[in-house]
Amino acid sequence: MLLLIPLLAAHAADSSDATFAAAPAGAEAEKPVTKVAADLGATLATGNTENLAINAGGHASHTWDKNKLGLELLVNYGRAVVDANADTFLDQAERDVGWADTAGHYSADLRYDRFLTDTNSIYALAGALSDRFAGYQSRLHAQAGFAHYFVKNDSTEFSGELGFDVADEDYVVGVVPDSDIIYAVREMLGVKHKFNEEVAIEEKIEAYEDVEDVSNSRVLNAIALTSNVSGKLAVKLSHTLAFDNVPVEGFQKLDQIAMASLVVTLL
Repeated sequence: MLLLIPLLAAHAADSSDATFAAAPAGAEAEKPVTKVAADLGATLATGNTENLAINAGGHASHTWDKNKLGLELLVNYGRAVVDANADTFLDQAERDVGWADTAGHYSADLRYDRFLTDTNSIYALAGALSDRFAGYQSRLHAQAGFAHYFVKNDSTEFSGELGFDVADEDYVVGVVPDSDIIYAVREMLGVKHKFNEEVAIEEKIEAYEDVEDVSNSRVLNAIALTSNVSGKLAVKLSHTLAFDNVPVEGFQKLDQIAMASLVVTLL
């Protein structure tokens, strides 16, 4: 998984069209482009087991002149009638307790890029997250930084970013202290590669390093393989990983989400 970025970057760097040329003087400005897509995957079981799982995502962007505005949404929600005594049988007492949440991750990021050149931009980002199963009642963060494309051609994009992030974290009941503000340096490497017109893969690795506590670091990795079924419909296999070296007190360091979903391109 983590080998994808260096392998594809090395391959792309060797390609003959990986260099950039300035647009000719007087060239027409590109028309604004809007893209909107939605991911959805779900499982429902009733009878001997009672559970529901929903994975959903939203992706939208609008590019005009030297500007780009993007929105990313992610939902991972689960409910079940819990086998509390672990006897692989839902007895009447457990059924009477009813359905309970078993997963609840919700996140949104809104980002603006201002391109200085074809390969360089400055960006600002605002995001929100809620995941009570990871200890976060809410996590609001703002970020600013610099982005650079090392490679950008028709088949491959390889980019890096350096920024600064401020996060306001509110924890679930029982965690002491119940909130914190984290100031962190953010580094990112990302790659997108089209094998052909139908199949593409992308990966992004992010690292956050707390400037006040060097032992407090977070690593996020997301990888996705997409295969087109038709012009508007695709199948997507994805995996996200979040490792927090200093997690919320009482919670685990590592979270992973694996999803198989349908992607519908709306615009």
